[in-house]
Amino acid sequence: MKTAHTGQPVVSCRDTSKEFGEGANVVHALRDVSLDIWPGELTLIVGPSGCGKTTLLSVIAGILDQTSGEVTVLGNELGRLSPRQKTAFRGRHIGFVFQQFNLLPALTAAENASVPLLVEGKHRGPAIRQAAELLHEMGMEKRVNSYPKQLSGGEQQRVAIARALIREPQLIVCDEPTSALDAKTGHAIMELLKRVAVQPDRAVVVVTHDPRVFPFGDRMATMEDGEVIEVSTNGQEKKVATADER
Repeated sequence: MKTAHTGQPVVSCRDTSKEFGEGANVVHALRDVSLDIWPGELTLIVGPSGCGKTTLLSVIAGILDQTSGEVTVLGNELGRLSPRQKTAFRGRHIGFVFQQFNLLPALTAAENASVPLLVEGKHRGPAIRQAAELLHEMGMEKRVNSYPKQLSGGEQQRVAIARALIREPQLIVCDEPTSALDAKTGHAIMELLKRVAVQPDRAVVVVTHDPRVFPFGDRMATMEDGEVIEVSTNGQEKKVATADER
């Protein structure tokens, strides 16, 4: 675990808020969140259901626009990008892993993992070979030609992780990646993320409410009612002032 950093964070949120609805029906999903996410770390965003974890992840990934504040990812202030630029930015720099594996049933494991390469125009043969090599690294060498229905939940999640990593993005975002898995398989998936996904020039963000995942985090941001109330690193806790206290 790391307690100090030099250089720039991969993600920097400053007084970031997100509201849904208007007037009396407005919902404050995020309230003045300030958070840095650093390369070389696996950062956990934790808290109860409905606290804003997934909303924050979606804002960081440029899927949702913040209502106010700033979100900077890899030096780019997302609020200054057009929708088209933001889509292109996500495709090149951000990998996604979700609770639902979202694999295409008619494609093999290697073909599923190669989809981002095929979308960007890489020839099918080299793309599938590159995906197969990555799956080998992840212990899936005997399953590269298997279809999703032939794979266990843990194997499907490994394919989904390979798909997220295939273009070597600098930010990996994971929304409840273990909640559809049993404890043993979830543990293996988190070990895999630590081993394969976390790199010196890459940040990994995992949203979870599963306490079994907590030991894998280098940094943990705890949320409550749309606010980051605490950040802990290497066993040290730092209370973050809430909007009402500032």
